[in-house]
Order: sequence, then structure tokens, then C-alpha cells
Amino acid sequence: MTTSKCEGSIERSIRFIPYDVGSKDSKIIANLKELVDEETLSWLLAEFAENRDKAKAKAKSYDIPSIHKAASLGLLSSDEPPEASPSPQRQHDVRGTEQLKKRYTSSPDMLEPQAFGLKGNATASGR
Repeated sequence: MTTSKCEGSIERSIRFIPYDVGSKDSKIIANLKELVDEETLSWLLAEFAENRDKAKAKAKSYDIPSIHKAASLGLLSSDEPPEASPSPQRQHDVRGTEQLKKRYTSSPDMLEPQAFGLKGNATASGR
């Protein structure tokens, strides 16, 4: 038997939902619609699908230093994702939705200290 290592209020708020995206009455889609906007929902569904494909998942990376650099230069929304395919069907950007990339561009410090490989409460000035 496993025991919980979460606070009671956190434990009560956790819901396990089946991955039933193809279902007519998808529980995962219904639950996500309560939490996120349509753009984020579409991005999450594409991300889920790619992560379930072992070949695609293995080839993906979330390169925070590169995302930080592009955001700092104001290029995040205009540049191609590093793994962009020449195929016109390729529209999913693992770096996030346009909305998220705009937030990163307006505040690149959101990506720190991960962008610099620092631990704790370090900032960019601690490089």
C-alpha cells in the first residue's frame, strides 16, 4: 500500500483522468477546457500526441537557454523552433503557445535561473 506525501488539501485536488482524446465525450478535454483557453488546449493536445509517439518524443528538447536568448532578443515569436520540419503540416512549437512566447519575450527573466544553469534564487547577474 502506498501512502500520500501530499498535504490533505493538495491530495484532494489531484484528479487522475484517462487519456481519452479520441473519445466523443473525452474527460481529459472537458477537464482541460475548465482550466485553459482554446489556444493552450490545442497546444496541450498536440504536445500530448507528440509525447505519446516514442520517435517524436525522443527527438524533442526544451532548450531553455535558447528560448531565453530568443526572448531576450525579441525573436521568440518570429523564429523557427529548432526542430521545425520543412513539412507544411508541422505547426506545433514545443516552446509553447504564441501567448506564452509573448510572455517570455516581455519578461525573459521568467526563464531564469534555468536559462543559466544556476540553482536556488540566483539571477542573471549571478552568472
